[in-house]
Amino acid sequence: MELKPERYSFTYKEIDIRQSAAFPNRKSVWRPYLEIILSTQTSEYQLRSDAWLDSGADHCVFPLSFTASLGLNLSTMKKTMILGHGGIENPTYFSDVIITIPAVNQPPITFTAFAGFAAGLEELGAGVLGHAGFFDSFAVLFEGRRKSFTIVT
Repeated sequence: MELKPERYSFTYKEIDIRQSAAFPNRKSVWRPYLEIILSTQTSEYQLRSDAWLDSGADHCVFPLSFTASLGLNLSTMKKTMILGHGGIENPTYFSDVIITIPAVNQPPITFTAFAGFAAGLEELGAGVLGHAGFFDSFAVLFEGRRKSFTIVT
C-alpha cells in the first residue's frame, strides 16, 4: 500500500540585506527558508538551523562550523572541491546527515542526505538544500507572489 503524499506549506522569510547602488531602497528580500534540525546516526548531537531552498544548488551544504556541533570528524569525511558563486572553489567535506523539518499540526519531514560542509557558507550562517538530497526527493512549489512554498512528500 502506497502512502498518500502529504503537502506541507511554509512562508518565505524576510532577510535583511545590504543596500547597494543598484538597489538603494531595498533593505530586505523574501527567501524560501526553513527551520531544520540536523543530526547524524553516529552521534547524539543535534543542531537547529535555517536552511535555504536553493534550486540552483547541486548539493545540500552547510557551514563548516556545524561539523563540530554534530560531532563529525573532518579527517574521516569525504573531501571534494565544490564550485561556488563567482567560480570560487571551496573545499567541502561530505557526510550522511539526518535532516528534520518540523511542521505545525503534521508529522515532521525527516530524510537522510549526503551533505557537504564548507567554510564558504559561514557568512550565510545557514544551510542550503539543493538537488542531491532534497529536490530529488520532494516536489516543491514556489509561489513568489504569495511568499510561500509547498513541499510534497
